[in-house]
Order: sequence, then C-alpha cells, then structure tokens
Amino acid sequence: DLRGKSLALPPKPAIVHHLALRELEIKGLKPAKDVLLKPQKSHSNAMHMAIRGQTDGAAIGQPTWRRYDAADKASLVKIGESEAIPGFALMVHPRVPEMERAALRRALFGFSGTDTGRNYFNKTGLQGVREVTQADKERLDFYLAKINAALNPGR
Repeated sequence: DLRGKSLALPPKPAIVHHLALRELEIKGLKPAKDVLLKPQKSHSNAMHMAIRGQTDGAAIGQPTWRRYDAADKASLVKIGESEAIPGFALMVHPRVPEMERAALRRALFGFSGTDTGRNYFNKTGLQGVREVTQADKERLDFYLAKINAALNPGR
C-alpha cells in the first residue's frame, strides 16, 4: 500500500504519469492526498529517486525499466502495473497523399520483421506494430485530455 508514502513520477506530459495517477485512484487512493507525488524531469530520474531512497516508489515506463541494467536496479520490487496501452501511435496529416501514406504504412508494418525491428522490440519490451483500433483511440483520449491539461494549465 502506498498510502502515506512518496511516489516519483515522470513529468506531467508523460502518459505514464497519468496512468500511475489513474491506477492509484483505482486502488482507492487519492493522488497528492494519500500519496506524496514527486514529478521528475524524466522516467529515468523517477526511477533513480526510488533507487536512491529519496522516494518510496516510482512509476516508470517499461522501456526505461528494460533499458537500465545497473546492479542497483535489483533494489526495486515491482508492486503493480497499469492498464496496457499502445506504446505509441504514428499518425500523418490527411494532406499526405495516399501513396505516401501507403508506403509509410508498409515500412512501419514491415519494421518488426527486420533484424533492427526485432532488436528494438526486444530491448524496449514493446510488442510490435499493429493497426490502431477505435477502442485504442477512445482509451487514449482519456489520457490525452490529461496530458493536454498538463501542457496547457488554466485552459
């Protein structure tokens, strides 16, 4: 239980920041009231706050966790995970001609079948490339609104 504890977070524009807040709420905790939140400038900084004992825990993305291989990482214990979301979405403006969009789509969907692609997905823990579904868009809209509010306070 993180009640009364401190939690290092990536910066507010990072989706992991908002995934962590949502997960705290799901667990019945009120972020910033039940848990002391300490936003950092990066995912790595958040992780190092916990490693150094400056916070009781940290919320970080899987790529940050997998990329960091120092021995002091062993001092951390995973206590939970947020909901799974697409790792990232690639979009183009509608004015990009359909032929170019098709070429980009082929290159993107072919990436995971290349040695470079397999290496990338192995190192990051991301799980390949797939079409974005309407359900993905709807789930991400919740977090995009939170990120937009963080980037544009008072709007």
